[in-house]
Amino acid sequence: VIPDGVTEIGFSAFCKCLSLTSVTIPDSVKTIDREAFYGCNNLKNVTIGNGVKSIGNYAFSKCSSLDSVTLSKNIKALGIEAFAGCSDLKEITCYACVPPTCGEQALNGIDILGCQLKVPTGCMDAYKAADQWKDFFFIEDVLEVAKYTITYMVDNEVYKSVDYTY
Repeated sequence: VIPDGVTEIGFSAFCKCLSLTSVTIPDSVKTIDREAFYGCNNLKNVTIGNGVKSIGNYAFSKCSSLDSVTLSKNIKALGIEAFAGCSDLKEITCYACVPPTCGEQALNGIDILGCQLKVPTGCMDAYKAADQWKDFFFIEDVLEVAKYTITYMVDNEVYKSVDYTY
């Protein structure tokens, strides 16, 4: 577990670290830089917190034992070859309703016929239309998304209503 309070995982921070088997990235992390976990051949699972909006080029490339990845609801982009060569990947869970944009070959080398892509309920069509995501054979909308409406009242009258998805 990367300690809470860390805001960046820098360039090649864990590159080719063979003792690394699991990573949980806290919400405090905003940036996963280029090649941060490149070639961590024993890395099995990764959970990326809500602070990360993009994953750098080659960040998890060549993590050949990677089995599962969980991406937060705030992820917007995967860099060039971000997960390329992750041939053992069996499950990607992405809580973002809008599919993250993918740099060139971001998902290259993943077994798209065997890897399950789990997305929020009601968002499957967006993934089926998005570059690189649409290539997955198993796309399931199994993640429940809670929707809330917050209504601001002033003098017992509705001032403003805002819808939030969680």
